[in-house]
Amino acid sequence: MERYLSTREACRILGIANRTIRRWIKEGRIRAVNVNGRWRIPESEVKRILGQPVSEVQPPRLARVVIYARVSGSSQRAELDSQVEALKKYAEERGWSIVGVVRDIASGINEDRRAVT
Repeated sequence: MERYLSTREACRILGIANRTIRRWIKEGRIRAVNVNGRWRIPESEVKRILGQPVSEVQPPRLARVVIYARVSGSSQRAELDSQVEALKKYAEERGWSIVGVVRDIASGINEDRRAVT
């Protein structure tokens, strides 16, 4: 999967002004993709301009995640365990590495807060 750079990142690497890269995009001198109104430049295009070899296949980055599950009371401990298992399954399906699990039992009620009328 190819990495895409913002125009700012590409300009920094290429040593050119943002105005120049936008002109190159408009002229078709550099390939770019418009994502929600923002230009993204493939890393391979930056390497092509710099004259560096472009590898066709890049290894995917390994995502590392911490799972966070929360319930509002100790009587919901079973739901907490269920949440953790569902999040573990979700992470495993995407090939993410789980580096930690945080379980939180806390009420959203603040006893010192004034009542809202």
